[in-house]
Amino acid sequence: MTYAELKQGTALLGFTDSLDELSDTAEASFRAALGRAMVQADALRPRTGTLFLTHAPARNLTDCPHFTLVSDMPHEVKVPDAVAYWFEGRGRGTCNVLAGDGSERKIEWDALDLPAPFWGIVGGGVTLTFRGEGAVENLGVYDGADGVPIPHGGGAFVRYSLSARALDFRALAEAPAIWQGERYITLTDGYDTDSEGNLYLARNLPGSYRVRYFRTVPVIGEDFGEDDEIPLERDQVELLPLLIAYYLLLDEEPDKATEYLNLFREGALLVRREAVAGRAASYRSVNGW
Repeated sequence: MTYAELKQGTALLGFTDSLDELSDTAEASFRAALGRAMVQADALRPRTGTLFLTHAPARNLTDCPHFTLVSDMPHEVKVPDAVAYWFEGRGRGTCNVLAGDGSERKIEWDALDLPAPFWGIVGGGVTLTFRGEGAVENLGVYDGADGVPIPHGGGAFVRYSLSARALDFRALAEAPAIWQGERYITLTDGYDTDSEGNLYLARNLPGSYRVRYFRTVPVIGEDFGEDDEIPLERDQVELLPLLIAYYLLLDEEPDKATEYLNLFREGALLVRREAVAGRAASYRSVNGW
């Protein structure tokens, strides 16, 4: 359905014979109502997209990326083949960095609220001696075999910006899935997300990943032409005139507006049922079969 056909369909609900010659004010009101209606219609069967990620981070040479610091009790991490390190400090603490070539560095932090990140490149291995009161998080020590001595993300997790990879990214539609042999297996742990559109994958789970996400709701701007197609599925678009009429009539004719809203809800139930019926279902026993 085109934008012009959508206006005509809305007009036939009792506004007028045609909406071809809307005033600028009426056109703006129509587009505003359409914008709100698009959000609700898209939610009936959200549009999804798929990203594929190759997760091949450098191997972390320490098996203790998180630990608590206790006053007067130093915590030592020694890795003979390391060329780089990365960690986050919380609370108050210090770290004495002794490289295999004899060079030294002392790091101090006082980070009560947010973790303070530190990193460095060393030669011939490294010994890290931590002291203080607080915690060390996401400690990573690397040998540089992959040519990336300080991988982005630092320690236990690697960060991938999904919003940078997909401009229409809105939110994850489901947990990431990793390719294992002949099919993708959905993760139950080993990942995290944040409100900035970042995905964090565990460093110890390398592989090829499939990431399905909800796409942002299309915006019908002023440059949207009369012959442009409304970017939703046909059954969703067919419900738009009812919801647009509801918004346009809400102040002046609330009873009629409510009638259109009820008709929209009835149609929405059918769209939702079809969406659920067409969705693949799978089950996984806690025993793994």
